[in-house]
Amino acid sequence: MRCRRASEKHIISALPALVVSALIKTGRSYTLRNVVPAVLAEVLRSQPPDHPLQGIKVLQLNGLDVRREAGAAVLLYDLLRLVVRWAATAGVPVKAAAWREALEVLADDTGSPGMCMRAGSALVAVLHGFEAPVLVLLDELQALLQPTVPRGGEQPLGVEGAGYIRDNVLRAILVDSPPSMLLAVTGSSMALVWTALGAMPVNGVAPLYQVHQVDLPSKSPPGAMERLLEHSLQRWRLQQHRKQVLRLLERAGDSPALFMTMVDRWDAAARPKNTDAFADAYIRSKLFREAQKEWMLGLAHWTDADRGRLLDMADPLIGADFEQDGIVDPSLWRFLRPNLKKTYSGRYYLADFTQRQLLRAVIDRGGKLRKSWTGLVGPGLTLAQLDFGWLLLHLGEVADYLLGLRRRPDINPDRIRGVKRLGKLLQDLATKAEEKLPPGDSVADRWEALNAFKQVLDSPYNAGSRRWYQDEGRGRKLKSHRDLLVFFLRMCRNVLAHLRPSDRRKRVAVNTVMALPALLDMPVLELAEQVRSGMSRLAPVTIKDAAAAADAEDEEWEEFEEGEDEDEYEEELEEDEWEELEAWGGGEKGSGRGGRAGGAATVCAIFGGRSANRSGCQISSSPWPPLSAPTLGRRSGPVAIRRTATAGVLLRANAHIHRVRVTAAYQAPPLIM
Repeated sequence: MRCRRASEKHIISALPALVVSALIKTGRSYTLRNVVPAVLAEVLRSQPPDHPLQGIKVLQLNGLDVRREAGAAVLLYDLLRLVVRWAATAGVPVKAAAWREALEVLADDTGSPGMCMRAGSALVAVLHGFEAPVLVLLDELQALLQPTVPRGGEQPLGVEGAGYIRDNVLRAILVDSPPSMLLAVTGSSMALVWTALGAMPVNGVAPLYQVHQVDLPSKSPPGAMERLLEHSLQRWRLQQHRKQVLRLLERAGDSPALFMTMVDRWDAAARPKNTDAFADAYIRSKLFREAQKEWMLGLAHWTDADRGRLLDMADPLIGADFEQDGIVDPSLWRFLRPNLKKTYSGRYYLADFTQRQLLRAVIDRGGKLRKSWTGLVGPGLTLAQLDFGWLLLHLGEVADYLLGLRRRPDINPDRIRGVKRLGKLLQDLATKAEEKLPPGDSVADRWEALNAFKQVLDSPYNAGSRRWYQDEGRGRKLKSHRDLLVFFLRMCRNVLAHLRPSDRRKRVAVNTVMALPALLDMPVLELAEQVRSGMSRLAPVTIKDAAAAADAEDEEWEEFEEGEDEDEYEEELEEDEWEELEAWGGGEKGSGRGGRAGGAATVCAIFGGRSANRSGCQISSSPWPPLSAPTLGRRSGPVAIRRTATAGVLLRANAHIHRVRVTAAYQAPPLIM
């Protein structure tokens, strides 16, 4: 369309700009820099030699390349300088008046009166004044909306300057550019970009409808990742490391961008032997940081309640009710809609499991923006397995709540929607399990011969279930394979909901999450889809009630000794940190602070950034984010706080339920990014 209408002289407003829109690790910047120019070049090959866009020049801009820490005036001045320098170097003619205005602005000091408006006006004039066809590729657009102003040692957002850039500069470029200037944009915080488009003044033309949206898929097409594996082995000459690269492929899910960057960093880090430890560290140190950049700016002004409802998008069984809750404006909905699927109840969830876990990395239970990533990643778990872990939590709670032999007497499963389908799911799983279980004299004997069953039964988080099993369950109430399966699922839920940091080294999270797929000999994604389908007819309120009941009636709390030393807990966290440093080949255990600094420097050369020290204070020499325990159902330490279902409220147990008091000394210190 742009090629067809490029010769038009009199149009009401600018032709639509191209917005490369997608979620995290989908190749937005690559598409903007490489695919967009290639597609345009291919189209122009079929046009006549005198087409107005023939010989088009490409101007690449990046919002991160300009100074933003000294206010909007300096930001616009710096951006104008880049555009003027490019035009002079590329030999692109500019209208004389616009060129003269730009040079006059650049000749003045950035602190001159009215510099913000002068620089903004000159920038728009130059872009509109190109006398030759130009393709402007603007990456990291959200950075232009974030001018900060120094104030008392802090760098708060310059609200007035940001508003001017959005409403006067960017809007003018979107709505008034000539047909010979083609604009394509993207950013690493698309939520903020779309929110800004929706917030622009709509007088005359609404900028939100002045863009052409190109949505990149979150998942690669079938077979693409396998082809990418072969390509990466040849590109980096890693044929002898096929096993490790294949493991990185598994950890990357369906994201080609994530896989390629992970392999590149693994190769740059001297190919550490412990690939899983490297991947764990990479996900925490890079991927979760990118998720925060993607979402946090767009959600900072939201209430906790609204963010909590948005977090429901990460749950394929509950989903977010955008229509009833009214939590998303039209601009953000336009961004999200191509990446969502619909539940049976008409609610929406993120279609890609990787994106679901990344949203959990941004929004904590209760709707708070996360300040640490404690409780998100278990060592060795792929993002697909982690996503299945959340399903397993739900399945253990719902199966026990509705069909377990210990369910409350006031629960009537026959009157609850979706129970019949759930029962069929459990029976199908139990039938498959019966075929795979070790031989034994009884149903209980066969389940007890399963290592995974023995491990969760012996877990300190299942002390109450173990007593009930020995006193009432075994050989009495638990008679069928389905009965034992439901009991096993509830015990798995208890383990995942109450893990502590020291369980990292015991691979408890991996063993628990993978117990059912290993027993049934099913791929995780296939089993996850079967579980999701079997639970899909349950109403969200039923799933939330089951979660609340599991919290309120839980007897399987950790039993810590009164007054346990806080240093022991901190040592557990430090042990995890050393494992991550060693995964990158940095630092030597026992080398003191010198060794720690060396390891931090190694990783800092790769990522940069900050992390928390022992006391939770920031240290600039380390790039590590706050350490993550392999916990799915709670924040940190031994205290379990419910997920989205109960908006972060710790429910009280009934009076007759005994809970072991957890000493305050053992609770994790706050970790701030």
